[in-house]
Amino acid sequence: MVWRKWVWLLVFVLLVALAAFSYTRRAPSVEYVVETAPGRLHRLGAVGNRLVLPDGSAFFIRGCSIADPAFLDWEGRFSEELFDEIRSWGFNTVRIPVHPLFWKRYPDYCERYLDEVVDWCWERGLYVIIDWHTIGNPITGKIEWHRWFEEEPWCGNAYEATAELAEDFWSKVAMRYRDKPNVIYEIYNEPAWISWNKWRPVAESLIDVIREEDPDALVLVAGVDWCYDLSKASADPVKRPNIAYAVHVYPDRPMLFWWFSWGYLADEYPVVVTEWGYWEKPNPSLTKLVYAKPLMSFVEERCAGWVAWVFHPTWTPNMIRDWSYDPTDFGEFVKQRLHKASQ
Repeated sequence: MVWRKWVWLLVFVLLVALAAFSYTRRAPSVEYVVETAPGRLHRLGAVGNRLVLPDGSAFFIRGCSIADPAFLDWEGRFSEELFDEIRSWGFNTVRIPVHPLFWKRYPDYCERYLDEVVDWCWERGLYVIIDWHTIGNPITGKIEWHRWFEEEPWCGNAYEATAELAEDFWSKVAMRYRDKPNVIYEIYNEPAWISWNKWRPVAESLIDVIREEDPDALVLVAGVDWCYDLSKASADPVKRPNIAYAVHVYPDRPMLFWWFSWGYLADEYPVVVTEWGYWEKPNPSLTKLVYAKPLMSFVEERCAGWVAWVFHPTWTPNMIRDWSYDPTDFGEFVKQRLHKASQ
Protein backbone atom coordinates (compact mmCIF):
# COMPACT_ATOMS: atom_id res chain seq x y z
CA MET A 1 0.00 0.00 0.00
CA VAL A 2 1.13 3.57 -0.75
CA TRP A 3 0.88 4.74 2.85
CA ARG A 4 3.27 2.00 3.96
CA LYS A 5 5.91 3.23 1.52
CA TRP A 6 5.67 6.69 3.04
CA VAL A 7 5.88 5.29 6.57
CA TRP A 8 9.03 3.36 5.68
CA LEU A 9 10.50 6.44 4.01
CA LEU A 10 9.82 8.49 7.12
CA VAL A 11 11.39 5.84 9.34
CA PHE A 12 14.44 5.72 7.08
CA VAL A 13 14.85 9.51 7.18
CA LEU A 14 14.56 9.57 10.97
CA LEU A 15 17.09 6.77 11.37
CA VAL A 16 19.59 8.46 9.07
CA ALA A 17 19.17 11.76 10.88
CA LEU A 18 19.60 10.07 14.25
CA ALA A 19 22.71 8.26 13.07
CA ALA A 20 24.26 11.42 11.68
CA PHE A 21 23.65 13.61 14.66
CA SER A 22 24.49 10.97 17.25
CA TYR A 23 28.14 11.65 16.43
CA THR A 24 27.91 15.35 17.22
CA ARG A 25 28.15 17.37 20.37
CA ARG A 26 26.42 20.70 20.57
CA ALA A 27 28.88 23.46 19.87
CA PRO A 28 29.14 26.13 22.56
CA SER A 29 26.91 29.14 22.02
CA VAL A 30 28.73 31.98 20.24
CA GLU A 31 27.64 35.60 19.87
CA TYR A 32 28.03 36.45 16.18
CA VAL A 33 28.28 39.77 14.43
CA VAL A 34 25.22 39.88 12.17
CA GLU A 35 25.44 43.16 10.28
CA THR A 36 28.19 44.38 7.98
CA ALA A 37 28.41 48.06 7.11
CA PRO A 38 29.24 49.53 3.69
CA GLY A 39 32.83 50.75 3.60
CA ARG A 40 33.56 49.58 7.16
CA LEU A 41 34.66 45.98 6.77
CA HIS A 42 37.67 44.58 8.61
CA ARG A 43 39.97 41.68 7.88
CA LEU A 44 38.68 38.32 8.99
CA GLY A 45 41.05 35.91 10.68
CA ALA A 46 40.96 32.30 11.89
CA VAL A 47 41.19 31.83 15.64
CA GLY A 48 40.47 28.39 17.06
CA ASN A 49 37.47 27.09 15.15
CA ARG A 50 35.95 30.50 14.39
CA LEU A 51 36.35 33.34 11.96
CA VAL A 52 36.87 36.54 13.90
CA LEU A 53 37.14 40.29 13.43
CA PRO A 54 40.11 42.25 14.81
CA ASP A 55 38.22 42.94 18.06
CA GLY A 56 37.80 39.19 18.61
CA SER A 57 34.08 39.01 17.83
CA ALA A 58 32.98 35.98 15.84
CA PHE A 59 31.75 36.33 12.27
CA PHE A 60 29.61 33.80 10.42
CA ILE A 61 29.68 33.81 6.61
CA ARG A 62 26.30 33.71 4.90
CA GLY A 63 27.04 34.04 1.24
CA CYS A 64 26.20 33.13 -2.31
CA SER A 65 28.22 32.34 -5.40
CA ILE A 66 27.60 34.17 -8.63
CA ALA A 67 28.57 33.06 -12.13
CA ASP A 68 32.04 33.87 -13.40
CA PRO A 69 32.07 37.64 -14.10
CA ALA A 70 33.34 36.96 -17.63
CA PHE A 71 30.28 34.77 -18.25
CA LEU A 72 28.00 37.44 -16.79
CA ASP A 73 29.63 40.01 -19.07
CA TRP A 74 29.04 37.76 -22.09
CA GLU A 75 25.31 37.63 -21.29
CA GLY A 76 25.14 41.35 -20.48
CA ARG A 77 24.52 40.86 -16.76
CA PHE A 78 27.74 42.08 -15.17
CA SER A 79 26.56 45.14 -13.27
CA GLU A 80 26.11 46.68 -9.84
CA GLU A 81 22.43 45.78 -9.93
CA LEU A 82 23.28 42.14 -9.27
CA PHE A 83 25.14 43.07 -6.08
CA ASP A 84 22.32 45.35 -4.97
CA GLU A 85 19.96 42.38 -5.22
CA ILE A 86 22.36 40.08 -3.38
CA ARG A 87 22.68 42.59 -0.56
CA SER A 88 18.91 43.04 -0.40
CA TRP A 89 18.48 39.31 0.27
CA GLY A 90 20.69 39.65 3.36
CA PHE A 91 23.93 37.97 2.27
CA ASN A 92 27.16 39.23 3.83
CA THR A 93 29.56 37.54 1.40
CA VAL A 94 29.82 36.91 -2.34
CA ARG A 95 31.93 34.11 -3.84
CA ILE A 96 33.44 34.87 -7.24
CA PRO A 97 34.40 31.81 -9.34
CA VAL A 98 37.26 32.62 -11.69
CA HIS A 99 37.68 29.94 -14.35
CA PRO A 100 41.21 29.29 -15.66
CA LEU A 101 39.99 29.56 -19.25
CA PHE A 102 38.76 33.13 -18.79
CA TRP A 103 41.80 34.08 -16.73
CA LYS A 104 44.04 33.04 -19.64
CA ARG A 105 41.77 34.52 -22.30
CA TYR A 106 41.67 37.96 -20.70
CA PRO A 107 45.10 39.15 -19.51
CA ASP A 108 43.30 42.15 -18.02
CA TYR A 109 40.80 40.00 -16.09
CA CYS A 110 41.44 41.90 -12.84
CA GLU A 111 40.93 45.28 -14.47
CA ARG A 112 37.88 44.08 -16.39
CA TYR A 113 36.12 42.30 -13.55
CA LEU A 114 37.69 41.73 -10.16
CA ASP A 115 38.53 45.37 -9.45
CA GLU A 116 34.90 46.34 -9.91
CA VAL A 117 33.58 43.34 -7.97
CA VAL A 118 35.80 44.08 -4.99
CA ASP A 119 34.81 47.76 -5.00
CA TRP A 120 31.09 47.05 -5.49
CA CYS A 121 31.15 44.62 -2.59
CA TRP A 122 33.07 47.03 -0.38
CA GLU A 123 30.50 49.74 -1.05
CA ARG A 124 27.72 47.33 -0.03
CA GLY A 125 29.36 45.85 3.05
CA LEU A 126 30.06 42.48 1.42
CA TYR A 127 33.06 40.23 1.83
CA VAL A 128 34.45 38.72 -1.36
CA ILE A 129 35.72 35.15 -1.69
CA ILE A 130 37.87 34.94 -4.82
CA ASP A 131 37.70 31.31 -5.90
CA TRP A 132 40.14 29.71 -8.36
CA HIS A 133 37.39 27.68 -9.99
CA THR A 134 39.01 24.55 -11.29
CA ILE A 135 38.17 20.86 -10.86
CA GLY A 136 40.98 18.37 -11.16
CA ASN A 137 44.38 17.16 -10.03
CA PRO A 138 46.91 19.98 -9.64
CA ILE A 139 49.86 17.59 -9.99
CA THR A 140 48.86 15.56 -13.06
CA GLY A 141 46.61 18.20 -14.61
CA LYS A 142 43.72 15.75 -15.01
CA ILE A 143 40.42 17.64 -15.22
CA GLU A 144 36.70 17.03 -15.17
CA TRP A 145 35.49 17.46 -18.75
CA HIS A 146 32.01 18.70 -19.68
CA ARG A 147 30.20 18.97 -23.00
CA TRP A 148 29.45 22.61 -22.33
CA PHE A 149 33.17 23.34 -22.78
CA GLU A 150 32.41 23.27 -26.51
CA GLU A 151 29.67 25.92 -26.25
CA GLU A 152 29.78 29.71 -26.17
CA PRO A 153 31.30 31.51 -24.42
CA TRP A 154 33.65 28.77 -23.27
CA CYS A 155 34.92 27.11 -26.45
CA GLY A 156 37.73 25.39 -24.59
CA ASN A 157 38.95 23.76 -21.40
CA ALA A 158 37.37 25.75 -18.56
CA TYR A 159 39.21 23.85 -15.81
CA GLU A 160 42.94 23.85 -16.49
CA ALA A 161 44.00 22.29 -13.21
CA THR A 162 47.78 22.64 -12.94
CA ALA A 163 49.37 24.02 -9.81
CA GLU A 164 51.63 26.21 -11.96
CA LEU A 165 48.71 28.16 -13.40
CA ALA A 166 47.14 28.46 -9.95
CA GLU A 167 50.40 29.86 -8.58
CA ASP A 168 50.53 32.44 -11.35
CA PHE A 169 46.95 33.46 -10.62
CA TRP A 170 47.42 33.79 -6.89
CA SER A 171 50.67 35.71 -7.15
CA LYS A 172 48.98 38.39 -9.26
CA VAL A 173 45.68 38.44 -7.39
CA ALA A 174 47.21 38.57 -3.90
CA MET A 175 49.52 41.39 -4.93
CA ARG A 176 46.63 43.37 -6.36
CA TYR A 177 44.20 42.97 -3.44
CA ARG A 178 46.56 42.80 -0.47
CA ASP A 179 45.22 46.09 0.88
CA LYS A 180 41.55 45.13 0.49
CA PRO A 181 40.23 43.96 3.90
CA ASN A 182 37.05 42.44 2.45
CA VAL A 183 38.91 39.92 0.23
CA ILE A 184 39.29 36.22 1.12
CA TYR A 185 41.12 33.66 -1.03
CA GLU A 186 39.78 30.18 -1.83
CA ILE A 187 42.84 28.59 -3.38
CA TYR A 188 41.37 25.71 -5.41
CA ASN A 189 37.74 24.93 -6.03
CA GLU A 190 37.60 21.11 -6.13
CA PRO A 191 40.73 18.94 -5.93
CA ALA A 192 39.90 15.56 -7.50
CA TRP A 193 41.71 12.29 -8.21
CA ILE A 194 44.24 13.16 -5.51
CA SER A 195 44.81 11.98 -1.94
CA TRP A 196 44.99 14.30 1.04
CA ASN A 197 48.69 13.61 1.65
CA LYS A 198 49.49 14.72 -1.90
CA TRP A 199 47.08 17.66 -1.94
CA ARG A 200 48.14 19.19 1.40
CA PRO A 201 51.69 20.13 0.25
CA VAL A 202 50.25 21.67 -2.93
CA ALA A 203 47.81 23.69 -0.83
CA GLU A 204 50.65 24.88 1.38
CA SER A 205 52.67 25.98 -1.64
CA LEU A 206 49.70 27.98 -2.96
CA ILE A 207 49.24 29.58 0.46
CA ASP A 208 52.93 30.53 0.46
CA VAL A 209 52.51 32.24 -2.91
CA ILE A 210 49.63 34.29 -1.49
CA ARG A 211 51.40 35.10 1.77
CA GLU A 212 54.45 36.45 -0.06
CA GLU A 213 52.19 39.25 -1.27
CA ASP A 214 49.48 39.35 1.39
CA PRO A 215 50.78 37.95 4.70
CA ASP A 216 47.58 38.67 6.62
CA ALA A 217 45.19 37.02 4.16
CA LEU A 218 42.55 34.56 5.27
CA VAL A 219 42.82 31.50 3.02
CA LEU A 220 40.26 28.73 2.45
CA VAL A 221 41.61 25.24 1.75
CA ALA A 222 39.45 22.64 0.03
CA GLY A 223 39.02 19.03 0.99
CA VAL A 224 39.78 16.33 -1.57
CA ASP A 225 37.17 14.26 -3.44
CA TRP A 226 35.63 17.30 -5.11
CA CYS A 227 36.08 19.48 -2.01
CA TYR A 228 34.27 17.10 0.32
CA ASP A 229 36.68 14.85 2.20
CA LEU A 230 38.57 16.35 5.14
CA SER A 231 38.75 13.12 7.08
CA LYS A 232 42.58 13.16 7.14
CA ALA A 233 42.97 16.86 7.94
CA SER A 234 42.92 16.58 11.72
CA ALA A 235 45.81 14.09 11.84
CA ASP A 236 47.66 15.84 9.00
CA PRO A 237 46.57 19.50 9.01
CA VAL A 238 47.67 22.26 6.70
CA LYS A 239 50.77 23.66 8.40
CA ARG A 240 50.06 27.32 7.86
CA PRO A 241 48.34 29.84 10.17
CA ASN A 242 45.17 31.79 9.50
CA ILE A 243 43.42 29.21 7.33
CA ALA A 244 39.92 27.77 7.23
CA TYR A 245 38.80 24.59 5.50
CA ALA A 246 36.23 24.48 2.70
CA VAL A 247 33.76 21.75 1.81
CA HIS A 248 31.07 21.32 -0.85
CA VAL A 249 28.00 19.39 0.25
CA TYR A 250 25.27 18.45 -2.22
CA PRO A 251 22.31 16.06 -1.82
CA ASP A 252 24.30 13.11 -3.19
CA ARG A 253 26.46 13.22 -0.06
CA PRO A 254 24.43 11.36 2.63
CA MET A 255 24.17 13.09 5.99
CA LEU A 256 25.22 9.84 7.62
CA PHE A 257 28.80 10.65 6.57
CA TRP A 258 28.93 14.41 7.17
CA TRP A 259 30.43 14.07 10.62
CA PHE A 260 33.17 11.61 9.61
CA SER A 261 34.06 13.41 6.37
CA TRP A 262 34.25 17.01 7.57
CA GLY A 263 31.94 17.86 10.47
CA TYR A 264 34.30 16.60 13.18
CA LEU A 265 36.97 19.06 12.02
CA ALA A 266 34.82 22.03 13.01
CA ASP A 267 35.75 21.30 16.63
CA GLU A 268 39.33 22.30 15.80
CA TYR A 269 39.33 24.65 12.81
CA PRO A 270 36.93 26.98 11.01
CA VAL A 271 35.02 25.01 8.38
CA VAL A 272 33.01 26.83 5.71
CA VAL A 273 30.62 25.07 3.34
CA THR A 274 31.50 27.10 0.23
CA GLU A 275 29.00 25.29 -2.00
CA TRP A 276 25.64 23.73 -1.24
CA GLY A 277 22.26 23.70 -2.93
CA TYR A 278 19.47 21.57 -4.37
CA TRP A 279 17.51 21.28 -7.60
CA GLU A 280 13.83 21.76 -8.42
CA LYS A 281 13.50 18.10 -9.47
CA PRO A 282 12.57 15.44 -8.66
CA ASN A 283 11.03 16.60 -5.36
CA PRO A 284 12.29 19.82 -3.78
CA SER A 285 10.08 19.47 -0.71
CA LEU A 286 11.55 16.08 0.11
CA THR A 287 15.09 17.25 -0.63
CA LYS A 288 14.58 20.21 1.65
CA LEU A 289 13.39 17.88 4.42
CA VAL A 290 16.17 15.29 4.21
CA TYR A 291 19.04 17.52 3.04
CA ALA A 292 18.72 21.31 3.22
CA LYS A 293 17.19 21.71 6.67
CA PRO A 294 19.48 19.17 8.36
CA LEU A 295 22.51 20.64 6.59
CA MET A 296 21.77 24.19 7.67
CA SER A 297 21.12 23.11 11.25
CA PHE A 298 24.38 21.16 11.26
CA VAL A 299 26.43 23.96 9.70
CA GLU A 300 24.98 26.87 11.65
CA GLU A 301 25.53 25.03 14.90
CA ARG A 302 29.06 23.84 14.25
CA CYS A 303 30.77 25.64 11.38
CA ALA A 304 32.02 29.10 10.46
CA GLY A 305 29.77 29.80 7.50
CA TRP A 306 28.07 28.73 4.31
CA VAL A 307 27.91 29.91 0.70
CA ALA A 308 24.94 28.84 -1.44
CA TRP A 309 25.51 27.87 -5.09
CA VAL A 310 24.39 29.65 -7.27
CA PHE A 311 22.79 33.11 -7.71
CA HIS A 312 22.06 32.71 -11.42
CA PRO A 313 19.04 31.52 -13.44
CA THR A 314 20.77 28.97 -15.72
CA TRP A 315 23.76 27.76 -13.72
CA THR A 316 22.54 25.10 -11.32
CA PRO A 317 21.34 24.47 -8.71
CA ASN A 318 19.92 27.94 -9.23
CA MET A 319 18.50 30.22 -6.56
CA ILE A 320 16.69 32.44 -9.06
CA ARG A 321 14.43 31.55 -11.99
CA ASP A 322 15.11 34.62 -14.12
CA TRP A 323 16.70 38.06 -14.09
CA SER A 324 13.69 39.42 -12.24
CA TYR A 325 15.26 37.51 -9.32
CA ASP A 326 12.19 35.36 -8.72
CA PRO A 327 13.43 32.71 -6.25
CA THR A 328 13.27 28.98 -6.85
CA ASP A 329 12.29 26.69 -3.98
CA PHE A 330 15.99 26.58 -3.09
CA GLY A 331 16.24 30.36 -3.32
CA GLU A 332 13.19 30.86 -1.13
CA PHE A 333 14.66 28.51 1.46
CA VAL A 334 17.89 30.52 1.45
CA LYS A 335 15.97 33.78 1.86
CA GLN A 336 14.17 32.33 4.87
CA ARG A 337 17.48 31.31 6.49
CA LEU A 338 18.86 34.79 5.91
CA HIS A 339 15.77 36.40 7.36
CA LYS A 340 15.93 34.16 10.42
CA ALA A 341 19.59 35.07 10.96
CA SER A 342 18.79 38.79 10.85
CA GLN A 343 16.24 38.59 13.65
